Amino acid sequence: MTTVLSDGAVRALSGACALDLTMFRRSHVEGRVHRALALEQVDAIDELRARLASDDRSRDAFRRSVAISVTRLFRDPEQFEVLARALRTHPLPPRPVRAWSAGCATGEEAWSIAATLAKIGRADGARILGSDLMPENVRIARTLAPAADQLGGAPLPDSLRMRFEVRDLVNQGVPGGGWDLVLCRNVAIYLAADQRRELHLALAGSIRLGGFLMLGRSERLHEPTALGVERVAPHLYRRVR
Repeated sequence: MTTVLSDGAVRALSGACALDLTMFRRSHVEGRVHRALALEQVDAIDELRARLASDDRSRDAFRRSVAISVTRLFRDPEQFEVLARALRTHPLPPRPVRAWSAGCATGEEAWSIAATLAKIGRADGARILGSDLMPENVRIARTLAPAADQLGGAPLPDSLRMRFEVRDLVNQGVPGGGWDLVLCRNVAIYLAADQRRELHLALAGSIRLGGFLMLGRSERLHEPTALGVERVAPHLYRRVR
């Protein structure tokens, strides 16, 4: 049976694991806590809190279980195919593309964006940001350098710039507006309803006119017209006003 957590318990566990659990769906957090109680072989929330506060291994494992990071190059490849078609059908203005991978995990999605831009001839001068909640993911992302054959063979120009940063989308918000392309896939599904709505509003508002927002395959924007975007695929939206 899933452990039911009080607000106080959530705050206490947040402090112990150095991760704001209040931003996540309560049912998701309760499921992760129930799992951690079993894995750590403790019976009480206070015992789990103490374990997370004192044991690096336990704390890191719990953090990873809550902020789920599943990634690989071209994860859900059909989405990148849809994106490439949309970028050809609705070309971005002739300036260096600014793209953001929000919740990039260990960086593979950001590199997949770069390869997609190269495929359609828009990688020259592109600026790509990858951000993630977890500092440990960002440290790995900064060392990632996929080979050309892993990226589909299209060479990336020397003028392309890639950078990565730690960012809490709920508490820190969107980094500098004016993005031509934003991918935020399978991040909001773990958030509480209010935080999910606020994040979608901020993401839509950060995109330049004619730019694109891509969500995960199971995700949809609620009332996209009110956000100034139109749906061009079940998971892809374009800023129209």
